[in-house]
Amino acid sequence: MNKKIKKVLYKGVRKLAIQEFTDYLGKIEEYDDKIVCHVNNIKLRRYKESPYYDICFRHYLDKETLKKHKLDKPVYYIIENMNFDRMLKFTSLPNTHVIFKNCKFNDAINIMYADNVTFENNKYYNKYSLYLFNKCFLEGRFCNLEFINENFINSEEEQLKNYFGINVTVDNLKIKNSQICANEKNGDISLKVRENLIIEDSKICAPIIDIDSKNIEVDDGELNATIGVNINNENNNEIENINAPLITYNGVDFSKKGEITKENYKLESARQQLINKLREIRNHCNNTNNSILNKVSNTLNEKSVSKVLKG
Repeated sequence: MNKKIKKVLYKGVRKLAIQEFTDYLGKIEEYDDKIVCHVNNIKLRRYKESPYYDICFRHYLDKETLKKHKLDKPVYYIIENMNFDRMLKFTSLPNTHVIFKNCKFNDAINIMYADNVTFENNKYYNKYSLYLFNKCFLEGRFCNLEFINENFINSEEEQLKNYFGINVTVDNLKIKNSQICANEKNGDISLKVRENLIIEDSKICAPIIDIDSKNIEVDDGELNATIGVNINNENNNEIENINAPLITYNGVDFSKKGEITKENYKLESARQQLINKLREIRNHCNNTNNSILNKVSNTLNEKSVSKVLKG
């Protein structure tokens, strides 16, 4: 009997511990490898402080308690159908996944730091020409960021007057079955990816697209820019379907190619090196000629002055 009572008490205490662990944000589902918190949107209202929501997804239990109750596992916060009527600013601790599904964002999203974030099938509306933090609608620092079935486009009617772009720094970025479009005049896309950028069945459009990534994998994707695409890629990956008046890849002009292959890169790189070498030779010749002309001119001037003085 005592064992049964202890077991019931343990389960009750553990349930309370999980609720405290997830800051009482919503309904809990526990699995062997993770804890899922279906966030109650009403609970998010308490974070609304003018002029923005300020949320921190953190865990309140110490390591000893986590180990005792076997709660030392990843936590997934799923936020669905939330209408963020003001700017959203949030952070999350390591081993945390924050998932936004079918939400509406009516102002900018600023992530100070987050471990894992997913945006899936959301809507975005920007009514403003200025933001509290910067010019981009979405900006922040992540470990892992993922877009799934996203239509990241400003749905506000007078959108060309307002800033709408992306500026993120991440370890890994995946864009799957999504369309990401910045405004024609007031939005750019900057993706700084330390490790892997993966684009699958997706289109990215903006006046300027700036990508810096160690590894880039594009599978049936497109990069479209009205001004230019600039890519820095340590692994020299092959990239197809780039459409822009100006395309720069690792400092090499690919504007006339439209796709980046290893063969094209070698040829264009060699061509660029030749052009740079010829430019150096031309500049050296010009400098040498100028130096000679200056010496001759100075000699003639000295002779002219000497004749005047003798006369």
